[in-house]
Amino acid sequence: MSLRNLLMVMIMSACLMIMIACGNKSGTETNSNSRVDSSVLVVQELHVAPVLGIVIDLNGKILHIETNSAAEAAGLQRGDIVQSITGLNVRADRFREIASKVHNTPAGNLINVIVERNNAVTELKVSPKSPVGTSNQPTPTAVPQDEYYL
Repeated sequence: MSLRNLLMVMIMSACLMIMIACGNKSGTETNSNSRVDSSVLVVQELHVAPVLGIVIDLNGKILHIETNSAAEAAGLQRGDIVQSITGLNVRADRFREIASKVHNTPAGNLINVIVERNNAVTELKVSPKSPVGTSNQPTPTAVPQDEYYL
């Protein structure tokens, strides 16, 4: 099964679980104007939280930058060591907090990313954006344990 197909199965499963949790156990919904057969699930629109488009390790080292990502546009480079994002020091115990700040950044707003590159500290401004799939691959990029996608 391709990654794209796996992602679609996961999305469809999550939608079905939400329908069941909301009390739609019969598989159909009705209102005064129409009847909807939810046994056929159609995902009309998917909103993905803004991201930088990078994969970093526990030490903040950038291992991967997605093509056409906010990070690529801002000039982040593979091998950069991310020291802080939005003023939060990059540590394993803060990745959820950092990810939340990135994901909740309104479109067009810039965040500060401080990196170490070639023994020099550089501050970059990045405008997180929703990830875009490239080369028929889904995004976000799959990452191994002990690595983080932001």
